[in-house]
Amino acid sequence: MEKSYYIPATAEFPFAAAGEFLSCRKCGRKILVEMGINGTIHHLGTSVTCADCLEIRDEFRQKFPEIVKQIEEWKNAKADS
Repeated sequence: MEKSYYIPATAEFPFAAAGEFLSCRKCGRKILVEMGINGTIHHLGTSVTCADCLEIRDEFRQKFPEIVKQIEEWKNAKADS
């Protein structure tokens, strides 16, 4: 299996896209990470954590309660399915 891929922009979709299979940094589960590209990608790396391993720190909870609510709703919906 390819580790990464690139899809060039088209007339129907004006942005290019890139995807990469990465491993959860805690359990090793494979995760597909995709992003739209408008220009050049410059990053030093990407760290991913699957929903089962995700732990939300108290500092993050206090600073971003709306995001925490969305994450917890998503995790609960995943657990119910």
